[in-house]
Amino acid sequence: MYSILYVDDEPIIRDLISLFLPKFGEFSIDLEDPDTGLIMHQEKKYDAIISDFDMPGSNGITFLINLRSTGDKTPFILFTGKSREEIAVEALNWGADHYLHKGGGSDQFRELAHVTIHAIQRHQSIEEVKRSRQEMKDIISHLPDPTFAINTNGTVIAWNEAMVELTGVNAESMLGTGDYAYSIPFFGEKRPLLLNYLLTHDLPEPEKYQKVVRNHTGITGTCSIQMDGIERIFWIKTTLLRDSEGNITGAIESLRDTTERVRLLRSMRDSRKNLENIINHLPDAAFVINHTGTVIAWNKEIERITGVPQSAAIGNNDGIHALSLYGDKQKTLADHLLSGTHPPPEDYEFLNYSDNSITGLSDGRFLYKESVSYLKTASVLHTTTGEVFGVIETLRDVTQLRTMEKEFQRQQEALTQSYEELELAQEELRESYQTLAEWQRALEESELKYRTLVENSNDGIFIIQDYRILYMNPTCAEMTGYGEGDIYQMDLWDIILPEDRKSMIQEMENSLKEKKRTFRHTARILSRTGDIKTIEFAFGIVEYKGKEALLGRGRDVSEKIRIEQALERANKKLHLMSGITRHDIKNHLTLLMGSLSLIGESNLSEENRNLINYGLDAAKLIDRDISFTSIYQDIGSASPMWMSVQKEFLLLSSLMESHQIKFYSTIPESLEIYMDSLFTKVCYNLIENAIRHGDISQITLSSEEKNGYMYIYLSDNGIGVPEKEKLKIFHRGHGKNTGMGLFLTRDILDITGISIREIGKEGCGAVFQLLIPPGGFRYANDLNL
Repeated sequence: MYSILYVDDEPIIRDLISLFLPKFGEFSIDLEDPDTGLIMHQEKKYDAIISDFDMPGSNGITFLINLRSTGDKTPFILFTGKSREEIAVEALNWGADHYLHKGGGSDQFRELAHVTIHAIQRHQSIEEVKRSRQEMKDIISHLPDPTFAINTNGTVIAWNEAMVELTGVNAESMLGTGDYAYSIPFFGEKRPLLLNYLLTHDLPEPEKYQKVVRNHTGITGTCSIQMDGIERIFWIKTTLLRDSEGNITGAIESLRDTTERVRLLRSMRDSRKNLENIINHLPDAAFVINHTGTVIAWNKEIERITGVPQSAAIGNNDGIHALSLYGDKQKTLADHLLSGTHPPPEDYEFLNYSDNSITGLSDGRFLYKESVSYLKTASVLHTTTGEVFGVIETLRDVTQLRTMEKEFQRQQEALTQSYEELELAQEELRESYQTLAEWQRALEESELKYRTLVENSNDGIFIIQDYRILYMNPTCAEMTGYGEGDIYQMDLWDIILPEDRKSMIQEMENSLKEKKRTFRHTARILSRTGDIKTIEFAFGIVEYKGKEALLGRGRDVSEKIRIEQALERANKKLHLMSGITRHDIKNHLTLLMGSLSLIGESNLSEENRNLINYGLDAAKLIDRDISFTSIYQDIGSASPMWMSVQKEFLLLSSLMESHQIKFYSTIPESLEIYMDSLFTKVCYNLIENAIRHGDISQITLSSEEKNGYMYIYLSDNGIGVPEKEKLKIFHRGHGKNTGMGLFLTRDILDITGISIREIGKEGCGAVFQLLIPPGGFRYANDLNL
């Protein structure tokens, strides 16, 4: 349906147009007078405008001029009763599409419809061509490859941005030019290009274009062009341009810079040729397959041993390399390396793997022969960019060498070694050297750490060999007062006091004779300044510079011994004083209780007799407290010592046997705890408490080491301890007897930081748990320096 604007001042004609015109075509007609016609077209776009010429106040030519002055190209038909030729010429000059004279009955409307439809279709065709050309121009302009086009006259009709960038010639100066001007930016002269040969149906000269391929749509080829003094190689494609009816309207040519790609291909060809030359001159049989398994190299030696010519092998991807070697298509080492699989171990005497190679030695069926030995190595080949492009496999006949080796093995098994094994171990040796270097660094770091530890130790550390001092740390030098220049010329015995020398020599000789790895001894030394110091020595047997030596540790305990001796003297005085005091008080208590007993036997009133009894009871309590102080004063009076847990409890086995109680222990015999000398009293109190407070038949001793702490459990199968009594049983005076046993036990254990508590369940027996902190326990068989 075409939309038509008809402009005429006569309403009758407008009505006739609206009546007759739709009979001869699909039209939608708006009828307007001259004053509103142009306004209507501005508000609504029409496919065509039909106008009368002679109208009051205006005419059709004026209407056309106003329309065209706005750039409007809408088809315009002047339909008028005037038949003057000058009117028709002027209308056509101002852009009218047709001029038609009124008159002739209904045929004039048929002709008007025909003319209008033709004008509309022609206008639409022109606009479509413009759109198509603009689209083609936009497409060409935005192509990534440099592209230009010419028409059949050789005039440039397109010159895209990539072409501007390549040549430096802008599109405005190139469009519309002809006579081969477009070749000057490339060759510096006017000459035909590939698209010209396409239009003339000729083939270009070989020296101008190479690898030329022509088909029914276009031509492709390559060309070397000097641009800015640099040779650049282009792949060129040209194609014919045709209109909608298939007529040739021109040609388009695109250029793609393949300089780097061609150079890379040339380099790859040169590299491959070099590789082929190297492989061909290898003394070992060798072949190369690419990543698809296609043979790309087959040297003279493998050609000789397989009988497969190079021409038949290269390019084959059907397993000819395996077939010629094994008689079937089983995988070669190269195939395994390429696919990332491992060859069957049973097919090889040995296999060695690295990141980029596999080496194997095989005996047996090979090349249709038996008892043939080949050393095979497959290695990955990389491009200069690090990409894998194939795998090379070499094969070396080592049959004779293997025969000699086996003969040599039969004669001298312990000395077998072969060149192939050395070659195979080469990579491993490099890795071993690296490992050794790492070990060396680790050893140096470890040596530095231990040297720092030794040099900064608070104990004197020294090494003696044949009783001569070979090394001592700064603490040892400070302890003895001797410097390095003095001490290294002395024997150990030169600084040991003569009174202690004999016993120390005897201890050292006995330990060495009994092959003891460690031993200890305490002796006094005479320092260079004349001071006598008591040193606690510990020795261990070590190897020093290839000979047996003693590594010694010396700790100055002079001050410790002095303090212990002073403490011992003070304790003796306190014990003497408290013993005398307790003795006197007990004598007075004996006299008091005797006197009260005699008074109680006389005739006294009931009230006085009760008072006497109260006094006796009080005297007895005082006597019990005095007896308790005699025990309690010994707590902590002596230095703690390492004591065997199991041994101390076993000393009480007779007590348990007398009550028909079985004793079980699962703790290690070597377990020792650092404890006050009254630990025996602790063990007795715990056993005696269990016997006294429960009907038991079994006592079990066990231990558990957890999170650095040691837990010791003493459990029985008695009635247990009520929950509300668990804390009270350790209070002084609580219990059925004196109420002192567990109280003393807790205080004795507390001296060395050991805690005790009852964790059993009432009715299931009592369980006493001793918690020994880190450093408060050890295993005697683990003792060392």
